[in-house]
Amino acid sequence: MNILARALLSTVVLTFISPLGWTAVTSYDQDFESMATPSTGALLGDNWLVFANVYDATGSYLYGYGPFPAPNDGAAFCAIATGQGGPEQGDQQLSVYSDYNNPDHGIGRLIESNVFQEQAIAETDVGAVVVFTFQAKIGNLAGASEAEAFIKTLDPVAGYATTNHVTVDMTTAPSTWNTYTIHLAIESGLVGQVLQFGFTTVASNYEASGVYYDNVMVEVHLFLDGFETGDLSAWSGWTPDAGGFVDGSTTGSPATKASRLDRRRVSHGFSEERGTAGSFLDRASDSIPGFGPDRPPTTELR
Repeated sequence: MNILARALLSTVVLTFISPLGWTAVTSYDQDFESMATPSTGALLGDNWLVFANVYDATGSYLYGYGPFPAPNDGAAFCAIATGQGGPEQGDQQLSVYSDYNNPDHGIGRLIESNVFQEQAIAETDVGAVVVFTFQAKIGNLAGASEAEAFIKTLDPVAGYATTNHVTVDMTTAPSTWNTYTIHLAIESGLVGQVLQFGFTTVASNYEASGVYYDNVMVEVHLFLDGFETGDLSAWSGWTPDAGGFVDGSTTGSPATKASRLDRRRVSHGFSEERGTAGSFLDRASDSIPGFGPDRPPTTELR
């Protein structure tokens, strides 16, 4: 069993969540180009957080600390790197690695270092799919160190117990840039819980653990259709110039539709402006995970 798997077997609550307002999950996009390069005492900014969990050599949980604003001084967790990108990555990238400020590295303990963003899940998110997309390449990760990217949900009512943890392994990422995607469907039981997305490393004995990330994006896709029932009464036409909606014989811009429109962002692969609340009909069969060419989904982007 690998280090990350052993760590995740612990039943202890491993992450403390900072207070959140219960607003709906919103899209996020970051290419790190506007952030300062590593500087002593500087912070990564843009609401990135860090949290560490520490285990003994058998994977038994010992303690945790955080969350703290993500640092950018090179000593622990993460920093803005330069010169590692190609044409798509630009001049600056995010480097994620272990908390080397923790002296328990030196006595063989496993340091799980998390660099992440968090948002709250609201009633209006139910039925949506959260899609976390990013680019990555291996850095100096070596030895027994491991890395992964994740989407997770945590339940504050149950002591912030983890209720979903979807990951992609980055330990064996190649030395060339590749694009990765993780997605999670939001069900009604997740309302009021916390959504996190980000990157984890587990390392010990001061072994190298760096992985580079860039072009981080989170999108919220709400799938709505009437194809199975034949009931298309909920479908609307959106007139961008007029800023209004056409729904059957009714024309207008209801507040509920307007609020959703305000949170919608346009993604690659989405075209025809048709569907509930001005959503988009996706004619690219492979642009949304889980939908084949025989059933194009209606997608509301927020």
